Amino acid sequence: MKTKNKTIIYYNLAKKFKIMLYNITQYTNKYKNKEDILMVNWQVIGQLLSLAIIVLVGPAIIVLLSFKRGNL
Repeated sequence: MKTKNKTIIYYNLAKKFKIMLYNITQYTNKYKNKEDILMVNWQVIGQLLSLAIIVLVGPAIIVLLSFKRGNL
């Protein structure tokens, strides 16, 4: 009988601990998501955006000059 009671007690403790761990991980996951947004390297994003604009605008200028029959 004592073994059965101990098993039930351990099961209840494990169940409470699992719920507690779940709540802690949910809180930390929400915190990490906010922290990840703040940790973005905005300088690199700006550099990549500038590079994309230059790469896209270069051929567009050549196409516009060819439509105007400009001297390429």
